[in-house]
Amino acid sequence: MRSFFISDLHLSAQNQPVNALFQHFLSEIAPTGQQLFILGDFFEYWLGTDIMDEFQRSCLEQLRQLSQKGIAIYFLYGNRDFLISQSTLAHYGIRLLPDISLHTLAGKKILLCHGDHLCTLDIQYQRYKKLARNPLIKWLFLHSTQKFRHKLASKIHNKNPHTAEAERPDYALADATEEAILKEIKTHQPDLIIHGHTHRMGLHWHTHSLRVVLGDWHQYGNYLMLTQDDMVLKSFRLAALPHPPHLQNGKMDGKS
Repeated sequence: MRSFFISDLHLSAQNQPVNALFQHFLSEIAPTGQQLFILGDFFEYWLGTDIMDEFQRSCLEQLRQLSQKGIAIYFLYGNRDFLISQSTLAHYGIRLLPDISLHTLAGKKILLCHGDHLCTLDIQYQRYKKLARNPLIKWLFLHSTQKFRHKLASKIHNKNPHTAEAERPDYALADATEEAILKEIKTHQPDLIIHGHTHRMGLHWHTHSLRVVLGDWHQYGNYLMLTQDDMVLKSFRLAALPHPPHLQNGKMDGKS
């Protein structure tokens, strides 16, 4: 069985380069597998099914078409699209997973998460998350006026921790902490941890567990492919552009 994992596409009607990468992934890559795991921040924002725009509906419809080909699709909430209801996802043939989700794939015990709960140094965000995920707060937000929801979402999303400053290797605020990672390892004993959120694509060993960090989609798309015999963390661009290097079994090469 071949499984694909993606995260942090931040899809919106205004981001045409990423939309083109997503179309390529859907048509050329995802159909070669049997499972697709979306680990959060699939959309740039989600303000409620009642104001779902045509672009969002089109993206979900394309996922439904993929599922109708026999490919199982799983969705895990990110910090930007956690308001999508389980019923909405189910309508499009997508199964919702809990934020910390355990699976056995390719003979490995795998822990899946979006990754934001691992960024424990970002105290302000952790406080915001606790408030925003409160069922009463979510209900009040989804039942407020559309104008208010658009205004508040714009204000929140303009406070993006993944700025140019966050790209510096020594910037730790928006990155997973060793303490939080080891806590999950101690609790769940996974062979493999897969997450996104930090926008720092790479492979990291922690004791006997390998942590795979999926990157965000910007100039490149990226995904993890897992089979019984192989694991590839790969970036890609469209055919008209030079191909970036990718990670294969923990080693960097330039193939595509």
